[in-house]
Amino acid sequence: MTKEEAIKWTETAFSVMEGEYDTGSKERAACDMAIAALKRDDPEVEFQKRFEKTTFCGYSAKELLMFAKACKENGVDNLDLKDFSRNVSLGIEFGMHLFNKQAEEIVKGSMS
Repeated sequence: MTKEEAIKWTETAFSVMEGEYDTGSKERAACDMAIAALKRDDPEVEFQKRFEKTTFCGYSAKELLMFAKACKENGVDNLDLKDFSRNVSLGIEFGMHLFNKQAEEIVKGSMS
């Protein structure tokens, strides 16, 4: 049975009950709560919805999870990532040093 079918059966059962018994607001509230519960997604679906919207430092949780899985499958550990990060930083620093040195030489040459 689908959720939609269960909701329809609940509504029908309540309508029959209303026709045969003296029902009030408590019974209607119970019916509404049952229907609301049927309309809610199960916890796994709710988790997936929240997970898809979650970000860490601007990266989506889904992307970070894919990255972590790729690292694990390829034997990349935390130390490897730390070394890579350090090497990239050093490379950028070295490149900036060379750029600044060349810029200084160009400025000195144009002033002479």
